[in-house]
Amino acid sequence: MIRRMSIGVLPGFLLAGVLACAQPGVEDPALPAHPFPRWVSELESGQTVEAVRDRFGPPDEIEMNARGERVWRYAFTEIEWPADDPDRPVVSEDGGAGPPAPSAFARIGDGFRAVGLWIDGAFFFPPRQPRPPARRSLPATIHRLEVVFGADGTLRRVHYRPERGIGFVSNGS
Repeated sequence: MIRRMSIGVLPGFLLAGVLACAQPGVEDPALPAHPFPRWVSELESGQTVEAVRDRFGPPDEIEMNARGERVWRYAFTEIEWPADDPDRPVVSEDGGAGPPAPSAFARIGDGFRAVGLWIDGAFFFPPRQPRPPARRSLPATIHRLEVVFGADGTLRRVHYRPERGIGFVSNGS
């Protein structure tokens, strides 16, 4: 009886292993380009500080120059992900970046991990301390934007330059 059961269990484990390692034949779509360059092209003289802040958010740096003008500086890093990178964001059906859907094995693994962490926290003191995620560098396009506002708070001029650089990402992000 036990021998018959062990003969049936082995093919079941092999089948589960093959299904877990199988990859779909669908090609990953390219990540959508960030609209930052398009937003810059839509800037026009006379726009207000509020309109620029609504579009780009708070600036990274603010400076006042000798003419009484306010200079806002932005730096946005657009990561260039390799196609086979496991941390690469997933593109949803509408073209936006979205979280990857966990597989059944990943959900089961998360359940076991949660139980293990609970047991670890219940029986061992002090509890496990969180660690910051590891960081790594990837090639990137750095969008640098300088926006100059006059003393009246309206847009005077814009200086935009994209440049090649390095961006940093956290593993598992």
